Amino acid sequence: MELFHKIREELLEMSSDAVRQRSQHYFKDEILIVGVKAPAVNALAKKYRKEIRQLSKSEFFALCELFWQSGSVEESQLVSFWLLDACKQLNADDIAVLKHWIENYVDNWASCDSLCPKTIGYLLEKYPPLIEEMKRWAKHSNSWLRRAAAVSFIYPAKHGLYLNDIFQIAEIMMLSSEDLVQKGYGWMLKVASQSFPEEVYTFLMLHKAVMPRTAFRYALEKYPPAQRKEAMLK
Repeated sequence: MELFHKIREELLEMSSDAVRQRSQHYFKDEILIVGVKAPAVNALAKKYRKEIRQLSKSEFFALCELFWQSGSVEESQLVSFWLLDACKQLNADDIAVLKHWIENYVDNWASCDSLCPKTIGYLLEKYPPLIEEMKRWAKHSNSWLRRAAAVSFIYPAKHGLYLNDIFQIAEIMMLSSEDLVQKGYGWMLKVASQSFPEEVYTFLMLHKAVMPRTAFRYALEKYPPAQRKEAMLK
């Protein structure tokens, strides 16, 4: 696809070894990084927004697939920008395409978190039956789908929605040994605590004995210092 090569060439021209090396420090594992700062990537996405909007859905998904296959963090950021821009044109059935991309191409928290909270979060608010799909993701063997299941509730949680489902997602992943999954559902609970402080605190105290400390600390972050201290000591 000509548009893919045009955008990718422009992205590569902006790359910097210094930016690439600094960016790698944010990830425990070695991942593919072009070396372009996030504001510049967003500016590139905006530059081609008009052309992207003119594509049919099948053409748009095919373009996104090419960028996912290329595999860099910056290219996943481009895709996530355009997907968010196209949210109102997505429907519930498109969750299968998003799942395919997460399961097959996502290999780092940045790519997961640029795609899921806003775009899938929007779909969860628009199509509540998709919540059951998130619960299936929470049990999946793929750790990025499990993290996605949690962080996709960030924006619904921010809007005061789906508290019982959020608790169910957290319970499904409660005993995960994976750091990024723990941080994912801890983040989800932290955001939910801003709308439901008493309910989330009660949930945390109920599960404190088994919840990994990483998730527990993340979930407590928005509570007053004295309450956090008390919770850690109980």
